[in-house]
Amino acid sequence: MGYDKANQWVAWLGYEHDNYPWPKVQVHHTSLRESGTGDTTLEGAPSHIKSRLAVDATDVVFYYTPFDLPAQIDLGFGLRRLSVDFNVNAIISPYPGFTVPISKHKKTTQHMPILYASGYYPLPLKGTYASAATVFSKYKDRKLYHSRLAVGWISPYHLGVEAGYSHQLHRFSAEDSIEVDIKLGGPFVALSLRF
Repeated sequence: MGYDKANQWVAWLGYEHDNYPWPKVQVHHTSLRESGTGDTTLEGAPSHIKSRLAVDATDVVFYYTPFDLPAQIDLGFGLRRLSVDFNVNAIISPYPGFTVPISKHKKTTQHMPILYASGYYPLPLKGTYASAATVFSKYKDRKLYHSRLAVGWISPYHLGVEAGYSHQLHRFSAEDSIEVDIKLGGPFVALSLRF
């Protein structure tokens, strides 16, 4: 679709405590924006396309740490709200000197139950750790998978840095003939603050 501009950001907030039986809570938000222009051929005719894609995913997760192990293992459940907004404007030139403008806008919001699992293991160097997390859902015609692997370091002042790899997949059918099949992923670097 001629995408040549993109930006993505992720925010994460968690509340951990020892007040059993109340669950611990996390809120994750991922935002992706892509846009661009390009020339292609639609139905055999030269076309100029301008398009924009926006994807927002918000998770609310409730979880427990059920096992007393050297590595911290968390298991839980929650809900993901996924919003996809797609806008495309095209100018088709079926004949020389003759153009046909086309504009399409599709937007959908889906809610999915999710299962959550994560692990955290302190490494030998002071303040360093390795972590992994996954979110999964398969509900009716909706499928969701999100995983991340990372290593990080926390300073004595609770400010830290983390680097790793993240991968997401969303697949479902929605109203207005919208078919969503999105894969997002790649390396990341993040700052963290614990208090």
